[in-house]
Amino acid sequence: MNSEVKTKSFHLIGDYLRFSSVTFAMKRVEYLKGFNGHEAELFFMYAKNTDSKLKYSLSRFKHFLFLRKKIKEQSDLGINIIHLYSLIDFILLILIVKIPQRLAICLSIYDLKINKVAEVLLRWLIKRVDHIFVSSRFVTDQFWSRLNIPPSRCTVLALPKYLERKDIGLVPIDEKQEKKKTISIGCFLAESSEIGKLARFKALVTSTLQRDDINIKLYLIKNNINQAYVPSNTSFGCIETIIANDDLDLLSLDFWLVFSGHFSCPYINDALKIGARVIAPSTHYTSELQRILKSRMLTYKANEVSSAAKLFISLIDNVISGAYTPLGLTSSSWQTERKYLLESYEKAVRRRLYLSRIS
Repeated sequence: MNSEVKTKSFHLIGDYLRFSSVTFAMKRVEYLKGFNGHEAELFFMYAKNTDSKLKYSLSRFKHFLFLRKKIKEQSDLGINIIHLYSLIDFILLILIVKIPQRLAICLSIYDLKINKVAEVLLRWLIKRVDHIFVSSRFVTDQFWSRLNIPPSRCTVLALPKYLERKDIGLVPIDEKQEKKKTISIGCFLAESSEIGKLARFKALVTSTLQRDDINIKLYLIKNNINQAYVPSNTSFGCIETIIANDDLDLLSLDFWLVFSGHFSCPYINDALKIGARVIAPSTHYTSELQRILKSRMLTYKANEVSSAAKLFISLIDNVISGAYTPLGLTSSSWQTERKYLLESYEKAVRRRLYLSRIS
């Protein structure tokens, strides 16, 4: 990318965000640091765990009071972008923290689910956002129709876009597939409530699939986001379970299993890269992927675990026979995302500089 604009972004996240937002933020800071003169920093806020909504709100409020000093320090160190991953965080930032006019604000949103009161408030506040990152064209349309944010200020960061624009292609993993005796499944539990869904999935598979010629292994991904509730041993259920780290390139997976339909699973991209078939709830994001990848992306109605189990069982013979040739991605989706992210960052910085000059 030929550009004189070098960005230094400050990413604000917290333990109250969904795992996908936290994972995306950490990945972006990781791939931006030191890349062609660009820099990125992460600031993590721990909200006090309490049943009282008042105490929880006060805890969040205190964090943003502290952010006044932190952002001033970062501004003196040369940051030119603040990147947020929650609409509530954005509203609190604008109302509580005094943001220098020269700092661009970027926002990552998976889905625009807001009530009428929030919509009226956001129509006024959202003007301060210089660029918005979304998961699909559907969300871009939502911002345009509900908040009058033009598509030019939104950028889709998602695998369907990269595949359609041929930034990333599909390539066979192996030229010849031999018969398999072991089926490998990868899964990441984004919330503690998904443990029950996984247990039900495993029970349905083992009760229906009573075959001695097939061995099923489940690789349960454990990282610093879900380590508090993911079991640390391999006795989790009746299917052999292996606890693994989040480097999917080290695994050989046939399937990647997703239970949550509330947000985009960042590991879908990594699973597709190594040739795994994905079984996930139907959302606007997974529907776009299914349209492009067809049989390599399978969807079921959210919360219907029995449907996910049926999809998995129906594909087993196809995999073990060697008739199915897995297709992987030609390159990492993170590298492609970095290209579009930096292009949009530079637009945001230039927009902010222009507006600060004429104000």
